[in-house]
Amino acid sequence: MRRQWLGNLIPLGVALLLALVCFPFGFFGQAIVGIGAGWLGVSQWGFFENVKIERELQARLGSGGELIGFVYDRPPTALDAHAELGLMTILPDEIIVETEDESYLIRLADITNIERQMNIHSLLGLGGWIALKLETGRKFRFESRKYPTMYRSNRRTNELFAELRTLINEKAPA
Repeated sequence: MRRQWLGNLIPLGVALLLALVCFPFGFFGQAIVGIGAGWLGVSQWGFFENVKIERELQARLGSGGELIGFVYDRPPTALDAHAELGLMTILPDEIIVETEDESYLIRLADITNIERQMNIHSLLGLGGWIALKLETGRKFRFESRKYPTMYRSNRRTNELFAELRTLINEKAPA
């Protein structure tokens, strides 16, 4: 919870401070600087302590998986688009996601569709979901949180999407 608050308050504080400093530029100057500072703040500090979280989970779970934020069993909160954090490992035939409380196994053969979907981070061009539609009709939506910045993590999400799309297409019946 502390990390969620800081990941939201630090970017907001940076944006407000810079907007106030630009007071002499009038409303439009403040708005432009505030939006730019907000983007920079969210990109730089929105994933506050991700690297530390990833190391802690890897040690606790004994996993070498990659940190992701995801929505599956629980809805997202007002402070975070991700309902849960976990470590994802992609194997040739399945995806394993481990959290402190649960372990999920998604067989690639059970994925009927893969697509990109918007989330709150998409509004700033800093994210978006990879949505896996499963045979059961449920969706597993996630994005990378591998890096301490949203910008780099978003680039990693794009790489994961391409990698998974290729793997899923290889497993699809001819």
